[in-house]
Amino acid sequence: MRSNKAFTIVELMIVVVIISIMASFGVPNFAKTINRAKAKDAINNLNIIHAANILYRSRAGANLSTAANLGAINTALTLNISANGSTYACDAANTCVATGPGSIFVATVSLNTPLSAANPSCPQGTYAACP
Repeated sequence: MRSNKAFTIVELMIVVVIISIMASFGVPNFAKTINRAKAKDAINNLNIIHAANILYRSRAGANLSTAANLGAINTALTLNISANGSTYACDAANTCVATGPGSIFVATVSLNTPLSAANPSCPQGTYAACP
């Protein structure tokens, strides 16, 4: 006689469907978490740029004037910040901006204003990824 201890195709299909349903809830939450982490990383980098600019200003006597990209910011302020998918730029108005990949967030820091809860800023109502 033959022993019937194997799973049937129907049982395996039910397991696959249950796992798929569970994954459909987890993947969107995971993507939101990744985007928020990128926004927090960019805000932390803006804090570092602001602090480095204070040291730069004490040495050079002026704020960082203009830096078109993160490489120029790193060079001017002797930093080693990695972009992690975001783009960074500082303008002549002493504002540095970090834009997330696909514009999931835009965070700014004013180099003339002390760091606070409002500086750097990432408007949460405007961008879902803002912390």
